[in-house]
Amino acid sequence: MFANSAWLAYALFTFFAPPPIIREKPDALLKLPLAFSGINKWLMITIPVVIFGIMRYLKIIYEGEKAESPEKALLSDKALLISVIIWAFLVVVILYGVG
Repeated sequence: MFANSAWLAYALFTFFAPPPIIREKPDALLKLPLAFSGINKWLMITIPVVIFGIMRYLKIIYEGEKAESPEKALLSDKALLISVIIWAFLVVVILYGVG
C-alpha cells in the first residue's frame, strides 16, 4: 500500500506542482529556478521509471533474499540500479537541459 502511495504521490507531484514565480532575471550560476519554471509536464516522463523501480524493489523484498538492507538490494540488483541511474539522468536533463 505504501509503495503504491509513493509512486502515486510522485505522479501527482509531476502533474500538479505549480511553477515558481520568478520576478527577476537570475545569473547564469543560479539557473536552477529558471529550470523549474516550465518543467512540470516534462517530469511526467520519469513516472514509468519510478513505477518500475518501486515495483522491482517490492519484488526483491518479497523474494526475501536481499530484503535485510535497502542498500544491499539497490547495489546488488542491476535492474534496480539501472532504473535509479536512468531516473537521475532524466531529472538532470529535464532540469538543466529542457527550456
